[in-house]
This record gives sequence, C-alpha cells and structure tokens, in this order.
Amino acid sequence: MGKPLLFFNEGMKLYGILSEVEGSKDVVVFFHGFTGDKNEANNLFVEAESRFNKEGLSTFRFDFRFSKTNSNNSESDGTISEMLPSAWISDGFFVTRKIKQLFPQKKIHLVGLSMGGLVSIHVAANEKVNSLILWSAVIDSESLFNDSSTNWIKTLMPKNYEKFIADFIENNPIKLYTKLNNVPVLIVAGEKDTAIPISQAETLFRLLKNSKLVVIPEADHVFSTKKNELFEVTLNWIRSSNF
Repeated sequence: MGKPLLFFNEGMKLYGILSEVEGSKDVVVFFHGFTGDKNEANNLFVEAESRFNKEGLSTFRFDFRFSKTNSNNSESDGTISEMLPSAWISDGFFVTRKIKQLFPQKKIHLVGLSMGGLVSIHVAANEKVNSLILWSAVIDSESLFNDSSTNWIKTLMPKNYEKFIADFIENNPIKLYTKLNNVPVLIVAGEKDTAIPISQAETLFRLLKNSKLVVIPEADHVFSTKKNELFEVTLNWIRSSNF
C-alpha cells in the first residue's frame, strides 16, 4: 500500500504516492504526461508501481502542479489551463531533490512519459541521477506542432495558449543532449504511437553515447495493450545495468 506524501512547491500543493519496498536499493520516480496524472492512462503508472515493487524497486508517482483536468485524478494545485512546461520542470527538480533527501543511499531512476519525458530530460541533464528512462517522450518539442495539436491545446488553455507555446519551444529538451552523455538512458517508443513520431526517439538515440533504444511492436502512445512488454524491457534494463 502506497504512502501519500504532500509537498509544497512555490507555495502550491504537490501530491504523490510513495511505495517503499523494504531493503530496496532503488527508487523509480514517475513523471506523467500532458493531461495525465499520477495514475496515468489505463492505470499505467499504478500497474508499473505494482510490478516494480514486486521486483524490489521502490517507487514514487505524483501529480504535477497545473495538471488538473475535468477527467483526470490530479490532486495537486492548479489546472491544465494555466500549465507551462517550465512549471512542471520546476516540479521535476523539486520532487527529485526531495526523493534524494529522503533516500540518500538509494539509486534514483527517472521515468518520463510523453511531456513527463521532456521534464525528466531537463532534470537528468542538470541533477545527478542514476538513470533516465523515456517512455514515448517529447524529445524535440519544436517539431511537434501541427493543426490538430495546436487546436487541441487551444481548447485546453484558450487564454494561456501563446504563452504555453513559447515556453514549450524555449524548453526544447533536444538542446540538452550533450549534458546527458554521462547518464545511462533507455528510450522506449511505441511502433503505433500517433502522438510522438518514432523519429524523435531515433534522433536522441543517435546523439547519445550511453543509450539504448527499444521500439515495441504494435504499441500505442501509452502502451495500452503492451504494458507487460514495456515493464519487462524497463526492468531488464535496470537489472542488467551497472549504474
């Protein structure tokens, strides 16, 4: 059973679930995607927590500030209409440092899904962690815009849209790739992902010295029918790597 943790970043509530495994040497911190929450689509993070805990890994999953929508379960302060990537990046650093303070002897692994991937790249490029794991990650934010994506974002944040776009481009994670060469990176993409092109994962893989790329056949953006494959790839990588 996970333990609720409540933090305050920049005066705003940040809520998460810590599931600590006795004797664990590792903590995996999950960063959810845009419009997602600490559970993620189809309970992806809940199931990951259960599977990883059974394998002896402690976990922490949380809601970014400014992630609340009408259809998700975010319990942190702020709604998606006010969200900026820079605010989530601030949360990413804040949470990672808190977990490192709580568990100074444990290895820290970051898992970033989609927009959470953008955040986790920023954190891993500037904060000492043992590994970075990217699931369907936003890697080159500037290349993702098209008519359908921009229209969707406008409906979510009609008053904040232009500020969001500028912030999204300014914090393009691909610019940080040279700072990731000392961090082991696992890049996982879904073959049928229609939100993030596989080319983004391939580009980052080519740029990094210390990375592995896995494309899961038939998997969509959130690995709806391929969770077991996703978890096995990730766990095998953590088990077999000497971080």
